[in-house]
Amino acid sequence: KKGRYENLNTEDIPNTGDNEVHEHVILQGKVGYLKNDMLHEDFRDLYHWLERHNRYSNWEARVYFNILTGKDDSGTIGANLFGDAVQRKRFLKKVWVRLPFKPVLRFVLFYIIQRGFLDGKAGYIYARLLSQYEYQIGVKLYELRNCGGHLNTATPAREGAEEQENRGVDGKLLTIDS
Repeated sequence: KKGRYENLNTEDIPNTGDNEVHEHVILQGKVGYLKNDMLHEDFRDLYHWLERHNRYSNWEARVYFNILTGKDDSGTIGANLFGDAVQRKRFLKKVWVRLPFKPVLRFVLFYIIQRGFLDGKAGYIYARLLSQYEYQIGVKLYELRNCGGHLNTATPAREGAEEQENRGVDGKLLTIDS
């Protein structure tokens, strides 16, 4: 009863998987540490990686949206350039979400700066996948910004989904006389 997961206000985004549990625990009291590393290895195939990151990009887009719209972050650890490692990472994320060309930057960051090129073709493929992931986040953020803060919105704001489905290639409403 001394800890809880921080609240990043992402509850309204469905199908995010287990992203929330990757967030940090806020504790009241003393922190303990493991004596050994905790390994997290996922040996599933590329299909599962893509499927998981498609879900994760929903969650990340909401986090980006919350940062850009100034959503209350009082339930979080917070962002501070001079704080601990988590607070510094949060500070950098607040800067990151405002940068242009994030997919390209993500590729350069992993492939060149973090020396992913040393892994050969596998490093190149992984850098491209990370870039694609960042692109997905950006597209979903665009959707959040232009659909009233909602993801996976199929109905255009101007007309109902049923009327939209009944439009022909030329945009005219199709009717069936009986």
